[in-house]
Amino acid sequence: MNRIALICDKEEYSQEITLLFQNDQVLSKFDLFHFTKFTGEDFRIYFVYVSCNEDFDVVQQIQNQFPYSMIVIFSDHDELVYRAWEYSVLFFLRMNELENDLKRFLKKVVIGEKNTRYMYHHKKQWLSIRYDHILYFSEYQNSLIIHLVNSTSIEERKTLKNLMQEISPFAFVRISRSYVINKAKIKMVDKNDVILVDGTALRISKIYRNNLNY
Repeated sequence: MNRIALICDKEEYSQEITLLFQNDQVLSKFDLFHFTKFTGEDFRIYFVYVSCNEDFDVVQQIQNQFPYSMIVIFSDHDELVYRAWEYSVLFFLRMNELENDLKRFLKKVVIGEKNTRYMYHHKKQWLSIRYDHILYFSEYQNSLIIHLVNSTSIEERKTLKNLMQEISPFAFVRISRSYVINKAKIKMVDKNDVILVDGTALRISKIYRNNLNY
C-alpha cells in the first residue's frame, strides 16, 4: 500500500479527490491520509493544494525534510503552475481537469515507475532503485534483503509475500520461499538451481519450478 498525504483546507476539494481514489481501481490501492496543514510526517507522495504563493511554503518544508518524497500540486489557479516548477514538483493538477490530470499522473508516473523501479523504505525515507540494479531478493526473519549487482545489499522490513504484490511479475519471479530473482539476471537454469550473471546459485523449490518456464 502506497501512503499519500492530502494537504488541503478546502473540504469540497478533499472530498472530490477522495472520491476519485475510492472509485478508481488503481487509485484505491493507495492509502490516503488527510491533512489540513503539513504535519512533518514522511509519506511517499504529497498532494498539496495551493491557492496563493504563500502556500508554496508547505512545499518547501516537505522538500527540506523529506527530499525523497514526491510532491503533486493541485490548484484552481492555473497560473500557479509556473511557480510550481520552481520547486521541481512531480506533477501539477488542474481542478477543472482534475480527473483527467490525475489519470495522466498515474499512467505516466506511478504505473510507469512501478514497472521500472522498486520503492523501498529506509531510515524513515522513501527511496527507489532501478530494477536492472537488482539481482535478487531474499527473506530472513521477516526482513527483506535486496541484493544488488554491485555486490552490496539493502535491508527492509518486509516479507516476500508483500514484495510480490508491489513489483512487476514481468521482471521478477519467485523460485522458493526464500528467493525472488530478477529474470533479466538469469544466466542459466539447471535441474535444481538458478545461476545468476554474477555466479550466484540459488536453489529452486519444486512448488515454484513452473514459474521459470525453462
